[in-house]
Order: sequence, then structure tokens, then C-alpha cells
Amino acid sequence: VLMYAAYGRLMVLGWNPYDITPANIIRQEYDPVMRWVEAPWQDTPSVYGPIASFSQWLAAALGGENMHQVVFWLQMFALIPFVVVAFIAVKLAHGDPAFQTRAVLFTILNPIMIWSICAQAHNEPLTLMFAVAGLWFMRRNAWLAGVGIGLAGCVKVSLVYYGLAMVWGYRHQPRKLIQLCVAAAATIGLGYGLFAPEALFAAARNTSYVSAGSWVEWLHALGVMTIGDASSRRVMSALGLIGLLVIGWMLSRVLPWVTAPGADPGTDPHRDPLTITVRTAALLTAAWLITSPYTLSWYDLITWVPLSLMAANRLDVITMWRGTWLSLAYVAGRVIEFGPGVVVSGFIMRDVLCTAAQIVAIVWVIWWWRSEGGELPSVSLLRDGWRRFRGRPAVP
Repeated sequence: VLMYAAYGRLMVLGWNPYDITPANIIRQEYDPVMRWVEAPWQDTPSVYGPIASFSQWLAAALGGENMHQVVFWLQMFALIPFVVVAFIAVKLAHGDPAFQTRAVLFTILNPIMIWSICAQAHNEPLTLMFAVAGLWFMRRNAWLAGVGIGLAGCVKVSLVYYGLAMVWGYRHQPRKLIQLCVAAAATIGLGYGLFAPEALFAAARNTSYVSAGSWVEWLHALGVMTIGDASSRRVMSALGLIGLLVIGWMLSRVLPWVTAPGADPGTDPHRDPLTITVRTAALLTAAWLITSPYTLSWYDLITWVPLSLMAANRLDVITMWRGTWLSLAYVAGRVIEFGPGVVVSGFIMRDVLCTAAQIVAIVWVIWWWRSEGGELPSVSLLRDGWRRFRGRPAVP
């Protein structure tokens, strides 16, 4: 959160956080806000979209030269969207008390998310607020659904998975699909083109990151010793992409097909755009988070929301498992070394137990897929899928 405050402070002072880092300032002069940024982030430029940058600028403008006040406003800009996300999720689940209960428990009463997002003032609720608003319009207005996901992309480009899910949800309705894509492209084009064109490519810097506690941490350490840091990071990125495809396929075979709340009685879940979108968003985001070399607990909100609109399944527990361990890992997992005891406990929790837990999450999905039949891609399966895509029945 101190990094977000520093980006806002840079903009208040008239600098561009995509080009200038906090270190460029504090190495030349004293600044009452940027002086608090911790060393690993002092040299890191912003990777966030124009709406996220605006929220950081506004927090810095309201907080002035007091870091505590700036952080307070950043927390407010996380808390308020978090409440809005929960409200829309509950509204999407209207008419079904079971789904409404899931929506409440998975969002506003989710202790992992309260700690990871609200206390630490992350951007996930801000981007999800627009994306979930887009989900609200999936059955109502494709233009507004596109605007919603476009605005979400103007906060963080990682919401591309929701965009893909929406496209898949409208695949049987070409006119609405075109409306969605045009509205989303226009919104993103205006947002980035007018206000922060460099931000569109800034997130590409994240593709080579490897986070402590991720499933590849041990492999990366071995790779650094054998092929060097840069080459190892490229290998880890490739493994993450392969894992995304493999785990995504497995989840697509096992996640339940239950019509999302609010549909007319008798609606086929395979033809309902909201049901398709919710299920696809859940499997894509979960597959990405489970297999990404760079993964953090607050990212999980993008999976919790679509899960809340689905029937109970094992992915609920898997997401809870990985999020709990990642949250525990970063309690003591600070870069600043407070003492030998904290260093040792942080290493054990973050670099040993958490990494092992993330590997368990992958194995858990594989076991789930195997226990449900372990369906592999095949020519006949692809042929039947193509027939269903064209609205024809599969060959018996």
C-alpha cells in the first residue's frame, strides 16, 4: 500500500509514475510520503491502469504529506468498492437464499479477503466493481456489459479473463457479442488512449515475476543455480502458461453446470449467457491463480465472486486452502528483517509451507479431475464441441 501512496504522490508532484519511480525522487531530495516506501518497491514503476492511478492520485491529494492519511484514503477506496461488489453479487443471486448466502460469505464476510484487500488497500475491489457490474448486464444489455468490463480493464488488465468469459457467454448470440466487444474496446481505448497510453503495456513487466510462496519457487531457485536468473524466469513463465491451459481444461471438465440465479424457469445453463460467463470466469481465473508463478492472496477475489454464483463444489475449498496459506505467508513475510526469529518463521511459513500448499492445490485439482473420469481432449470431443458451438446436438 505504501507503493500505491508513492505513485499517487508522484502524480500530485507532476511526475509520471509509469516512467519515474519513487527512488528517482528520494535519492535526490526529501519527500515526507515517498520516504516510507520499502526498498524492493522504490525502483518499481506503476503497472496499473488509468482508473487505479486516478484513485492513487486522489488519495495522495486528500492525504497531503501525511502517509497515514494517504493510506487511510487508499483503504477507503478499497473498502467502498468491496462493499459495492458484495452488494451486486447478492443482487445477482436474488431469489435464491442459498446463492445469496454464498455471495455474502465469499465476499463481504470472507475473512481472507477482508484481511488481504481492505487492510492492505489493494485494487482488486475497484476493478471487480466494474466487472461485476458488467456481469449484472449480461442478461440485460450487451453494450453496458462491455462498458463494465472495459472500465475494469482500465483498473487492471488481469480482468482480461472476465472479458474472455463474457465473449464465451455470448458466443451463441453474434449481435450481442459484437456489441460487447465494441463497447469494451471503445472504453479501454478511450481510457488508455486519452489518459495513460503507456499503462496498457506496463503490466507486461509482471510476466517475469516469481513470488515467494508460489508453486514454482523451489524450481526457480534450482533454475537460478543452473541456468541463471533471467533464463529461469522465462522457464517459470512458460510453465505457468502450460499449467494455465492444463488446469483450465481439467476445471472445465469438473465444474458443475447449474443455472445462475435470476434466469427464467427451465433455462438451459449451457445457453444462458450469465451462467456460461460465471462458470468460465471461475475456471479461467482459478486456473491462472493456481498455476501463476506470481500469485498473492488478494488476487483471489476475482475467483471468489463467480464462485459465489455457482453451486457448491471442490473449487470453493481449494481456493480457501491456497488463500489461507498465502495470507499466513505474508504476515511474517516482510522484506524488512525485524529479527532472527521473524526471519526464520517467515522463511518456514512463506518459502516452505506455503509453496508446498500451492503444490497441493495443483495436485488437488488433478485428483478431482481424475476422480470425475479424467476426460482428455480428443477429436470426437472437439467435434462435439464444435457442433454445440453451432447450436447443434452432439453426436451420441
